[in-house]
Amino acid sequence: MIASKTSRLAAQIENGQTIGLTFHYHNKTNIRFIGSLIKKILSYNDIIYLNDTLFTVLREIIVNAVKANSKRFFFNYHNLDITNDTQYLSGMQQFKSFIIENQELVENELKKSNYRVGFYLKKSDDGLKIYVRNNTPIHPDELKRIEERIEKAKTYNDFAEVYADVTDDSEGEGLGLLLTILFLRNSGIGEDSLSIKTDGKITQSTLTVPYQL
Repeated sequence: MIASKTSRLAAQIENGQTIGLTFHYHNKTNIRFIGSLIKKILSYNDIIYLNDTLFTVLREIIVNAVKANSKRFFFNYHNLDITNDTQYLSGMQQFKSFIIENQELVENELKKSNYRVGFYLKKSDDGLKIYVRNNTPIHPDELKRIEERIEKAKTYNDFAEVYADVTDDSEGEGLGLLLTILFLRNSGIGEDSLSIKTDGKITQSTLTVPYQL
C-alpha cells in the first residue's frame, strides 16, 4: 500500500502539484512513508544518489519539528510559561530527560493535541522544494542558537571538528543540526540550501534540492 500511494504522490509532484502530509509524531510508519516518497522523486529526476543524504537530513529536520511541539506540550504539562525567561530556563533543565523517559506519553498526548507537523513537496525552477512546518512559534533563544549553529557549522572542515567542538548540551548538544549542514555541503546540495524561519505562529524549515549539483 505504501508503494502504490507514494508512487501516486510522486507522479503528482512531477506533474507540478504540491503535495502535503501532516502528522503528530515521527514514528516509524511516517518516516518510512516519507523515505519511500523521497526515493521515488529522486529517481524520477536522476538524482537517486542523494537518497541516503537527503533521508538523513529530512529525518533530522522532522525530529526537530516534533521536538519543538513536544516542548510546548512539556511546558503546558508542567504549568510552565515558556515565554517567561526564568521558567523557560528551569523547564529546559528537565526537558531532555522527560522526553527520553516518557516517549510513549508524549506521542499519545501529541496525537490528542492540536500540535502538528506538516511536510510539503513541490517542484520549482531551482529545484525540489521541501517544507517542514510545525504550528508553534520558535522561542527567541532557540532561534538564536539555531542561527549560531548554522553559522558555526560553515566554519568546520570535517566531521571530526564537529565532534571535538560541540559544547551546547541544552538540547542534545545541537549535534544534529551541525552535522546536517556538513551533509548538505559534502553532498553538493549546498550548506545554504536550508533555511529556518518563523512568523510568530508557525516555524518552517525549507530545503531546496537542486536538480544539478
